[in-house]
Amino acid sequence: MEIINTEILVSSLFNVGFDKVDPALFVFVLAKLSMDDRRGFFRFDDKETSITFDKYVNYDGVVFKLKDGFQIDTNVSHVEGRVLLLGKALFTNRYLIKYLNNLDFTEIVVKKAQLYGIQSIEDIDRSKFSLKEIDILKKYTKEQQLILKK
Repeated sequence: MEIINTEILVSSLFNVGFDKVDPALFVFVLAKLSMDDRRGFFRFDDKETSITFDKYVNYDGVVFKLKDGFQIDTNVSHVEGRVLLLGKALFTNRYLIKYLNNLDFTEIVVKKAQLYGIQSIEDIDRSKFSLKEIDILKKYTKEQQLILKK
């Protein structure tokens, strides 16, 4: 059994390309994981975030995002000549990352857009949606030739 928590889920989402994680994305991903995990391989058991996480991630009470000046591929090694990418420094779970890399986020992101009342790409509030989510919505609306409203 793999135990995950807020830090591991958020850090893993950063590692698969999200530049911010809001409550809707967090809950929808966790719900999808729960539905897909019929054997109970993952268990969510939250705990306080680590010093490393707090050093590199801002949380404003709503949205998690990397602090200014940091990207997932930023070298955060304290040893000259060594490379430690932020994505490797954050606590993640390799099985969770594998799951997330294979997950089609379209349904989750469309559901999030509907929750926020987004009817077109122009309505997107960048403070609530990551660049990856915006790309997913652009692709979805182009392929489906639909607006997002039900």
